[in-house]
Amino acid sequence: MTLVDEVTTGRVGMPLSAFLAAQEDQPFELLDGKRVDRMPNVFGHAWYIRVLFLALYTHVSQHKLGEAFTELTYAQLEGETWVRGARIADLAFYVHTRIEAFKAAHSDWRTRPLHIAPDLTIEVLSPT
Repeated sequence: MTLVDEVTTGRVGMPLSAFLAAQEDQPFELLDGKRVDRMPNVFGHAWYIRVLFLALYTHVSQHKLGEAFTELTYAQLEGETWVRGARIADLAFYVHTRIEAFKAAHSDWRTRPLHIAPDLTIEVLSPT
């Protein structure tokens, strides 16, 4: 399904409010205007993500480098209310100052996707 609103906006993507509502029903990525549903992970995939996350989290925490996340949605926004693209990283790392700047700039940070690209992204290939 392509999410293009060329008639009224000429932009690829969707409004942030529609993106957030749709994410509640089924997590998905938005790639080149196409919705790609995220499927549940098989056990082996989840196991590798857990092992890698624990190693990354331990290192990042011990050295106070930033924050590590699993299955984090980060979006490419056009303005403040239009989602052009979105990814869900298996693992993502952000330098502490970037996360703090995002939180300071957005009082509603708890209810919106992060819209800064990670400093490090790890994707685990799955058999599916």
